Amino acid sequence: KHWKGPDVRARLAAVRGRFELVTERTPAGLGQASRSVAGQLDVAPGKLIHPLRVALLGKAIGPGIFDVLAALGRELSLHRIDTALAELAAGNEPGNAA
Repeated sequence: KHWKGPDVRARLAAVRGRFELVTERTPAGLGQASRSVAGQLDVAPGKLIHPLRVALLGKAIGPGIFDVLAALGRELSLHRIDTALAELAAGNEPGNAA
């Protein structure tokens, strides 16, 4: 359910753009960046966090997303988000790209 919806791709792209610019790659810094994007988009942070978790982990449950982002590092996190955005554009479910 976190992967479907009219604005998921746009929200994920917005948070990806912010994460690309974050210099403080700690869970706190990444959390603040996410909350800032949620505020700009006028959505609850969960509307970003849940699709982000699916993009990064391929499942809807897991450890704290900001801890995951910090552990994966900048390049791998951005790569996984880019892959998820491509799958969304193609209409695929996460992990089932054609």
